[in-house]
Amino acid sequence: MRQLKPLMSRVLLALGLCAGPGCTREPVLGGRDSDAGARSPAARAAHDVDAAAPATLTPAAQLDAAARSQHEASATDAAGRDSSADSSVCAHALCEGFEGERLDAARWQLVTPSCSGNGSVSLDTAQAHTGVRSLRVQGAGGFCNHVFVQLRADGGASAFAPGAPFYLRFYVRSETALPATHVTWLAMHDGVSGKDLRFGAQSQVLIWNRESDDATLPELSPAGIALSVALAPGRWHCVELALDSQLASLQTWVDASAITGLRSVGAVTANVDGQWQRPGAFHAELADLRFGYESYGNDSATLWFDDIAVGTAPLGCGA
Repeated sequence: MRQLKPLMSRVLLALGLCAGPGCTREPVLGGRDSDAGARSPAARAAHDVDAAAPATLTPAAQLDAAARSQHEASATDAAGRDSSADSSVCAHALCEGFEGERLDAARWQLVTPSCSGNGSVSLDTAQAHTGVRSLRVQGAGGFCNHVFVQLRADGGASAFAPGAPFYLRFYVRSETALPATHVTWLAMHDGVSGKDLRFGAQSQVLIWNRESDDATLPELSPAGIALSVALAPGRWHCVELALDSQLASLQTWVDASAITGLRSVGAVTANVDGQWQRPGAFHAELADLRFGYESYGNDSATLWFDDIAVGTAPLGCGA
């Protein structure tokens, strides 16, 4: 019987029923952080950034450093608080992970402005950043082969807060390298100019383009192009955009890195935003949001979009 007691103690310990002097438990590894494995993702993320609270945006003269600090802190935190793969528990003004069997017709509508051709969109299970589906865009060359899904005014009105900073984060995957000719992936109607603010590619790098005067950001000189970024084909990239009309600022991050050639903040930067700021400080009032493809040359492309989020503060590259 004496020989059975240690065995019984070990059995009871394994069942969580053991107590008293006969029970000894293995020490928990990890010191004061030994409970980390039991924390929720949000609690772990909060613990990780506890010593570095996000900075507060300041006037334009100090905006760059402050925004970078706030964005980096938010990106660290995003994995714990972002739920864009499940819009039912969205922590932002808008989240879309395209996880339904069909495109949500109450939120999105198919649009082909002016004319339509061979472009198409679908929900695809072949590629997904998170979950099992993403939005696939099959874009063909030529303007009339464009195609977009547009956020309905009654399905995403809260995504556009008048006068507030506008932050948009999405993941994109391209089957091919960026083209030399101009293409648009994202378009937003600007109530100030009455024209579109467009984001896409040209000269094999990412660019902003303003429909009203065809200005580009960066300027498409060799020096300007070198200050933007190309995207590696066949992999997911996180893109975050920030527009603050009150401060006349436009900023862009790709895979959590600020891109000098895709920002206009304060004084003109050579080879970047001289053309962009030529009419004066840039102010926009965004009225809609469209994802898709539009080619102004003959380049076709296959793109996937996933994990879209919109808010009034930095979003970061969370899931």
